[in-house]
Amino acid sequence: MRQFLSKILFLLFLALNPSTSYAEEGPDIEAQKVNVLVTTKDKTNFIDDTKSAISRFIYFVSSNVDRTLSRKKGEYKGNNSRIVVSGVASNARGEKWEYVPLYNVNLNLPETESRLQIVVESKADEFVEANETTAEGKSSEEVLDRYQKENIETTAGLRYLLLSLKEWNSSANLGVGLDRNPELVAKAQARGNYNFRFGKILPSVGLIWRPSRGFRNQYGFNYEETFMENEWKFIYENKLEWQITNEQAEFITGPSLIHRITKRIAMTYIFKQHSLFEPTVRAERYEFSVKYRQDLYGGWVYGNITPFISYLRENNFGPYPGIVFRLDFVFAAKS
Repeated sequence: MRQFLSKILFLLFLALNPSTSYAEEGPDIEAQKVNVLVTTKDKTNFIDDTKSAISRFIYFVSSNVDRTLSRKKGEYKGNNSRIVVSGVASNARGEKWEYVPLYNVNLNLPETESRLQIVVESKADEFVEANETTAEGKSSEEVLDRYQKENIETTAGLRYLLLSLKEWNSSANLGVGLDRNPELVAKAQARGNYNFRFGKILPSVGLIWRPSRGFRNQYGFNYEETFMENEWKFIYENKLEWQITNEQAEFITGPSLIHRITKRIAMTYIFKQHSLFEPTVRAERYEFSVKYRQDLYGGWVYGNITPFISYLRENNFGPYPGIVFRLDFVFAAKS
């Protein structure tokens, strides 16, 4: 993983620094500069061509699957399928670095969804989708530290849309968990979206079952508001997760503030409090983080740097600093 990240960063360096020249001084210095620029341009074109080829392949697969399942004939309007591949490196208190590869596959089938109400998808629960030039997807991202890595889940399967209204939609999922030990995963969830003059309220409820963990309930009640022409976005998250098997519940709450500085750069300021109910309420940890996110190249390569500090009960709420580096490669379907 370390070698993989090194190669990726080296390619990005070459792609983003076309003026870099290793020419030595001498009579042919101008010719050497031209050769270096041409070589760098070729490498840049190779990166773009590779990305375009992957995007066309995603479109070819998704459109054919959509046509086949929906029996669509005639003109095809396209879809928004995409694959996101990420590499995450984290360190806390200067201890050993940890590396985690993540991926997100979203096979969007608009014709099939409208006809059969079936969606095929695979995604990591902890992944926040890249959204063009925005810093966040549809919810705030928790700091990926050594405690949260244990809860990363990736599933692949079918989602049946039970009900879709203006304010509410519900669905049932059946798939296979692809993390450490593959196993069956079943989910039922409902999400709401209420817009008001002062902001947006997003309630949610879900039930998840895995053979190894049993049933668990998830309840959410989030508030979102954008202001100053969408330059700032405020999110207040409330999430309650109840593990029915061991009768333990965790409550996560806290605000996030997103500042879109430019079309390519954004900062997010996040505070979270984690509490456990067993059976009385007790605070387990507090977290504060600042995330810097930038579109590094062409709207499909994103870099994230997130320094954070946690205060853990097991450390008598002493400071526990760390940092997370993340690199996202977004491949969207394109005909």
